[in-house]
Amino acid sequence: MNPSRLDEAVAIAPPPAPVRKPGRRVTVSAVGGPSPEFPPALSEDCGRLAEVMAAHWEREIAGVLPDRPDLIVLPEMCDRFAHTPPALLEKIRPVMLTHMTRLLSRLARENRCYIVHATAAPVPASGTYPGTDDVWQNVAILIGRDGREVARYAKNWLVVTETGRGLVPGAGACVAECDFGRVGFAICFDLNFPELLESYRRLRPDLIVFPSHYHGGFLQPVWAYETRAHFLGCMGMAGINSELWSPLGMRLAASTHYCPQLTATLNPDCVVAHLDFNQEKLRALKARYGRDVTITDPGQLGSVLITSNSETLGAADMAREFRIELLDDYLARSRRVNHNARKI
Repeated sequence: MNPSRLDEAVAIAPPPAPVRKPGRRVTVSAVGGPSPEFPPALSEDCGRLAEVMAAHWEREIAGVLPDRPDLIVLPEMCDRFAHTPPALLEKIRPVMLTHMTRLLSRLARENRCYIVHATAAPVPASGTYPGTDDVWQNVAILIGRDGREVARYAKNWLVVTETGRGLVPGAGACVAECDFGRVGFAICFDLNFPELLESYRRLRPDLIVFPSHYHGGFLQPVWAYETRAHFLGCMGMAGINSELWSPLGMRLAASTHYCPQLTATLNPDCVVAHLDFNQEKLRALKARYGRDVTITDPGQLGSVLITSNSETLGAADMAREFRIELLDDYLARSRRVNHNARKI
C-alpha cells in the first residue's frame, strides 16, 4: 500500500474496534527544542548544511536512547534551520531530506525503534496530486524499526503563509499500524480544525503524535479526551514544553525549559467508561483483578480510565465481563433516548 494514501484507505474502512494486546507497555520519547540557527558561512554548501543539521539531531536523539524508546518523535520541520533565507529553502530541501532520511533510518534500524521525521517532502503521485519534485508538503514520516517508511501524513491545514512557500496541504487523517498499537498524526495548525479531530474519533488510534511549533494549549488534552487516545506533543520552539496526555486529558509527562526531551512509558490497553450505572461494576472489577487493573478517576469529569495490567486479559475484555458500558456507548444511548423523547 502506498503510505501516502494510507489515510484514505483507513478512512474508507475503519475497524470495528481497536485491536488491543494485553500487557503492552510502550516507551515514547519527544525530542523537542529548536533547530540550529542558519550558518551564513555555509549558505553555498547544501551538503555541509545537511551534515550540520544531521549531527545536531543525532546528538539530541542520543539523549533518549538509554531508555530504549519504542517511538521517537521529532518536532515539526525539524531539519529547517532557524531564519533560513527564503530564497535558499527550495535549494536546501532535497539535500536535507536525503541526509536526514539516511540518518533516521539508520538510527531506527540500530535501535529497533520507530521514529517520526517531521519535515518537508515532495508530494508523491496520487489521485489528488500528479507527483512532482516541485510541489512539497509539511509531513510526518513514520520510519519503522527496520528503517523503512511505514506511513506518511501530510499536514491538512496549513498556515496561510505556508502556501506561499511552495507547500500544498494534505487531505485526510492517517492511522499507521505499529506493533504496539495504532498511531495517528496531526501537525501544528491542524489542532484548530474539528474536521480532522472527528476523523480520528472514528478511526480510534491508540496514540496521536503531534509535531509542532505551536503548543495549542488546552486543545492538546481536548484532543486526547475526544479521541480516547494518548496524545504526545513534540514542540520545536524554545521554552515550550513537549507533553504526554492520557485519554482522560490528564498530563502524564512533560519536558522542561531546562531539558527539551520527554520520555515516558504508557499503557495503551485502556478504555474510557462513565461512572453512571457503572460504579458497583467498577468496584467488582477491581475486587476481582486487583493489581491487574488500574481505574483512574481524574475528578470532575464523571469518566474513568480502565487500564489492564494483565498479561492475558485486555481492558475491553474486563469491561465486557462486568458489563461496564463504555463512554461512547453511553453517549450514543443517551442520544437515542433523548431523540426519542423529543418525538413525544
